[in-house]
Amino acid sequence: MTPTRSDRPRRGSADGVASPAALNAICPRRPGRTALALVVVVAIGVGAQFLQRSDPTPPLLYYTVLSALGLSAVLLLELRTRGRGTDWLRGLMLTGLVFSAIVYALVLLPFSRDPVFSPRNHDHVAQVATVALHAVAPTIGVLDLVRRPIAVRRRVAVAAGWLVWPAVYFSLIVGLAEFENLRAPYTFMDPSAAPSWNFGLANLCLALVSFGVGCAVAALAGHLKVARDSGSVGRAPGQS
Repeated sequence: MTPTRSDRPRRGSADGVASPAALNAICPRRPGRTALALVVVVAIGVGAQFLQRSDPTPPLLYYTVLSALGLSAVLLLELRTRGRGTDWLRGLMLTGLVFSAIVYALVLLPFSRDPVFSPRNHDHVAQVATVALHAVAPTIGVLDLVRRPIAVRRRVAVAAGWLVWPAVYFSLIVGLAEFENLRAPYTFMDPSAAPSWNFGLANLCLALVSFGVGCAVAALAGHLKVARDSGSVGRAPGQS
């Protein structure tokens, strides 16, 4: 009996399960157009942040800017390594970028009293930077994760490890604000702007949110990676 079209294995597969080469074509390791688009968007966003005139804060003091530049650097590094050995770093910086977007949308934009974060005080160039770094770049980063899932084994442990980046940033900014009289880019990172208990509670809550975002990124990546490696991605129609 001649098998129907839906019963035939797909090319490059055995029993309807895609071969490693076919799976790599579906979920490639090397950065593709999505990753390169992210690098371009980050370049536009960071460039606009340097050119705008409505925010006096040096751009390289912002967590968003540093996370975006870090993720772009990892993606460019993957062009040389073909996506090998950079999974942890990509997850680290992507978590930072997504976390920053969430904090901006849910905390800084609606509740911050700092006029710097009010869109009404932004010039057009600053608006370009805001949209690029807080909306477009995180979205493309997640899409790239879906297209090229990273390897995650112990998801909670990995998410906890990704807290090292916000911890380093927090220590640096608080240290500069405390000992160098530098204006912290975020009021909740300025020890002199609020009582110590309020300062500690606010940053503890942000650490928990960052950890939650890391868990979500790790869970998504782990689920997609398992689906890819098990061959459920790329099965022929009609195969269960």
